[in-house]
Amino acid sequence: MNQVTVVVEGHPISVPAEVAGDDELLRKALSVMGPEYAGAQIQRQPDKPITVSPRRGSKGALPVCLAVLDPASDEINPAIECACWLQQQELQQGLVLERAGETAEAIQVAIEAGQQWIQLSHRALQHLDQSTPAPTSLLIPGF
Repeated sequence: MNQVTVVVEGHPISVPAEVAGDDELLRKALSVMGPEYAGAQIQRQPDKPITVSPRRGSKGALPVCLAVLDPASDEINPAIECACWLQQQELQQGLVLERAGETAEAIQVAIEAGQQWIQLSHRALQHLDQSTPAPTSLLIPGF
């Protein structure tokens, strides 16, 4: 079986000649590497390897996304923070019976805050799932 060299984003790979000879077959074969290859641009020049350049799609309106995400605080679920704090206390001092009431209160507050955090996260995810994608010509770095 004859192999043909195809350069994909600067990386040479060997592809069966039958696949390399047909643009659609080549796109289909390369699309297992990522969806951006399904519509890849294929350049053929005499005496040179076939060059494939993916066409990356947009991932949303960058300025709008960043305007919302930039001021958002980084958060960790309060129940997880409390669990880490308890582990640290146990390692450093051991769990002291005299402070059990205080610790129990902190645990209860963390549980309630953690449950609220989870509800807000689920609500945000529902909004994202229900929102209509917005086409844009901008590309988010890294995609």
